Amino acid sequence: MPNCRNVWNESLGANQAFALGHPGAEQAFELFHEKYPNDGMVYYEQGEAFECLGQLDLAESDFVRAPELFPVPHWKDVATLGIEKVRSKSAGQTSTDSMEIASSQ
Repeated sequence: MPNCRNVWNESLGANQAFALGHPGAEQAFELFHEKYPNDGMVYYEQGEAFECLGQLDLAESDFVRAPELFPVPHWKDVATLGIEKVRSKSAGQTSTDSMEIASSQ
């Protein structure tokens, strides 16, 4: 069984590299999904990276998957907050997009 802190540190490093656009960072998450297929932290950190990049649909998908895999209630709650946050951002983008379309007509 992998050490939770090690998984967190590894996936956090990939999160930061991915969000900063470092080459190969996306492949790091692919490797972590292979190495730790049932670890919620990999999905959570990848979700944070997608959120940072504005890829909210992908972020939401990872945030939804994370609590299914987290054994600790605290982390389930943290991932659930991530879901709520990206859904709120998505709703804000939709209303902003609608306002921009309306004002351009």
